[in-house]
Amino acid sequence: MNHQRFVGRNTLLYGVIAVLVIAALLLPPFSLAERVGLTCAGATLDAKSPAITTSDGLTIALSDPAQTLTVKTQSIAADQFEANQAGDELTKARDALPVNLLLRSPIYQLDGCGKIAFAGSLAVNLPNGALTTDTYDLYEWDGAQWSWLGAYLDPTSNTVSAQIAALPKHVALFQSTSVAPYVAAQIAPGQTMPADAVALLNEVYVYGWMLAADGSIVAEAGTLPTTGNAKIMPVVRSEEAAPVRVLLATDAAIAAHVTALTDLANRGTLRVAGVAIDYRGLPTDYRGEFTRFVQQLAKSVHAQNKLLAVVLPAPTIDANGAPDTAGYDWVAIGAVADMIQSDFGKNPNDYLEGNVARALIDWAPTQVNRYKFQPIVSLASLNTPAGGQPVEVSFADAIKPIG
Repeated sequence: MNHQRFVGRNTLLYGVIAVLVIAALLLPPFSLAERVGLTCAGATLDAKSPAITTSDGLTIALSDPAQTLTVKTQSIAADQFEANQAGDELTKARDALPVNLLLRSPIYQLDGCGKIAFAGSLAVNLPNGALTTDTYDLYEWDGAQWSWLGAYLDPTSNTVSAQIAALPKHVALFQSTSVAPYVAAQIAPGQTMPADAVALLNEVYVYGWMLAADGSIVAEAGTLPTTGNAKIMPVVRSEEAAPVRVLLATDAAIAAHVTALTDLANRGTLRVAGVAIDYRGLPTDYRGEFTRFVQQLAKSVHAQNKLLAVVLPAPTIDANGAPDTAGYDWVAIGAVADMIQSDFGKNPNDYLEGNVARALIDWAPTQVNRYKFQPIVSLASLNTPAGGQPVEVSFADAIKPIG
């Protein structure tokens, strides 16, 4: 009888110990249930509460109120990150940080409780004393590299925001600084570059290829120019949408065109750095097909260690005063291309404060990494007839009035 009581007391004691151990594992700091994904503690975003703002300046918001997201946030102070006191993973992030980016916020660590796909936005408060002339961007760290997220500056809320399709693991606000000047020029086959200009150029864009009506590539007559140390980017262009629609018509046509462009980028000269495309006139309903084509082209060209530049038509301004990019998704294309170029017009007056070209110059870096964006600017002399648009004229013609 005594033996049975002893066994019973031991069993009860072991049971109590087991309950206490399990409770300890479930509670902080272990939180075993959360670690294995059985539970997730955090702020929940839904139709009733579509946004949250942390005490240290991060706002997470839903784009689609029908979805829900439970998210845990944690922040690492900037001085802790920069002093290499934020753990091994963020030590790697610090070592990989480009020298032209200056940290201006905590490093925010986000955990969507297993959910990554997320249509929404992130916004980070500007630092105290930020100037309107400063440039700020949001970047994410994915464990291997820093990637640009967005740079929409809202002067009303004093935040910089980005639209996202997936929840980043780490995000932070950076002030971008200048890098070494990078100068490119456009030229046609057969033209020669002035000797004193060659030494100033990093790249030369050769407009020597056209899309035929069947979507094939046709080379114009001429030879590649002498460009010194500058790399050459062959440019394939189409002024009309019809040939582009042909190449986008089927998966087979897209694949064939990607192969042809990759071959052009990979032609047998070390001076050819990649390929550029300048395809105009696509309406909005071709946005998805054109984006998919550019994504496939970027993957193919990059596999050959070559670069891809995409020339995008200048947006028009819609009735609400917003840029209308028609068939060209600037954000998606900018994410995969190495350079994005656009010409916002030759009229100098358009670049004054409050005018269209100036507004587009400010808008473009909110869609595309500012270090990828290359505005096309004419250095030619201009003649502007009364009530007309500026027309380029030769230097000789420009100085005729002064003898």
